[in-house]
Amino acid sequence: MPLYSFHDLQPKGWYKNGHYNTFIPYLFGHTPDVPYERVRLITPDDDFLDVDTVLAKNPRLIVLCHGLEGSSKSSYILHFAGHFIERKWDILSINYRGCSGEMNRNLRMYNSGTTDDLHFVLEKFAGFYDEIALIGFSLGGNLVLKYLGEKIHPYPANILSAVALSSPVHLSDASQQLLKWDNFAYQLKFLWSLNRKLIQKNRQHPRQIALRKIFYTWNLYQFDDRFIAPIYGYRDAEDYYKQNQSIQWLDRLEVPSLLVNALDDPFLGPKCYPIQSAKGLDNFFICTPRFGGHVGFAFDKNDRSWMLKVTESFIENNN
Repeated sequence: MPLYSFHDLQPKGWYKNGHYNTFIPYLFGHTPDVPYERVRLITPDDDFLDVDTVLAKNPRLIVLCHGLEGSSKSSYILHFAGHFIERKWDILSINYRGCSGEMNRNLRMYNSGTTDDLHFVLEKFAGFYDEIALIGFSLGGNLVLKYLGEKIHPYPANILSAVALSSPVHLSDASQQLLKWDNFAYQLKFLWSLNRKLIQKNRQHPRQIALRKIFYTWNLYQFDDRFIAPIYGYRDAEDYYKQNQSIQWLDRLEVPSLLVNALDDPFLGPKCYPIQSAKGLDNFFICTPRFGGHVGFAFDKNDRSWMLKVTESFIENNN
């Protein structure tokens, strides 16, 4: 049975609302200070990746992968980094291309399936550790599960566990969920950030982006269809989703991997909760608390300990 047994989150008051538990911790939650040191890696295609690190020569490493338009400074990343630093883990917080505060050089940036960059970072650091755990949030969770299940890249043998939180493992279904009227504010937030980057990218690579389409792009599905798909060589948005949604590789996982998706997550459609299809799998586990929103999992404004505890419990039981 793939269900991972852990006590259910019982938040206070308004935090039982999925939208509230999504945006209130994001806007007002306490964020710890993390003593990052930045490492810039030059990629094989002459671009760069900025990785923010806390390296104390511990034998165990946590690799953190942020969500759409996040970074190593996203509040959930900082919470996890601070938590595991206290427990004697080294930390790698990967900034995807274009997410570190400086635009990357090449036309490509990142998407839900760019596992080559994750593999490149792991190749640089994995040899220094006895144990590695991968933790991905939202888009980053899909990326982690795709990386481990697809097996295009021979991942290091010392990766012993993985956790994906609030992850759209069925990208097409999640994209349709985001089109609902009550998710309009999230769409605007993401598009504002993505469009600014696209304008910047167009200055670097003139005439390679149909920038005029920005003016009639009103949701993430259209953005993926008109910009992400052409840049990465997919036919359209559906082709991009089909080729990158991690749900198709869950049965190939050889590393114990946990998916934590709250049932009230406003970003996720029903196909992002693969409970029935996952029955009988040895290395895929799923935890579906009733409450938590999207990468919220807050008991109240300053208490996000539940998602830390369920993640730590799974990692410690499998490392």
